[in-house]
Amino acid sequence: MMAAVDESVQAQRRLVVDASHELRTPLTSLTTNLELLDEAQGVADPQAPALVREARTQAEELKLLVNDLVDLGRYGHAPAHTEDTRLDLLAEHVAARAAARSPRVTLRTELTECLVHADPDALERAIGNLVDNAVKWSPEGARSWSASSPAEP
Repeated sequence: MMAAVDESVQAQRRLVVDASHELRTPLTSLTTNLELLDEAQGVADPQAPALVREARTQAEELKLLVNDLVDLGRYGHAPAHTEDTRLDLLAEHVAARAAARSPRVTLRTELTECLVHADPDALERAIGNLVDNAVKWSPEGARSWSASSPAEP
């Protein structure tokens, strides 16, 4: 019985670590955009509408993550939602969003059409984590690849 309790506690700790990692990126980006809007030029800045759109997107990401956490807490698992998804378009969207947030690193993609049957939100989070980590750990001025053809290094 103690082993089962210990396993349950370990699973809860992993959930908390995973959830905090998933929530940290959109929350940091949302906070940054709101701080930019709160600076001297604020909403008069020509980039303000783009910052507001991005903040809304990030708030929606946070809402989806929180809903997943509520479902996990309530039912023990998040309900799976799968559909045919264009992985290339999803990766392109994630790369564009990351590029807008990270002007110090150049993102380049080489994508080919790819249809998968998967949870698009989960895929977007996974690709986003990979791209965000590449940006985070790349030196200034580096070129990060969000996707490449198999022939490329």
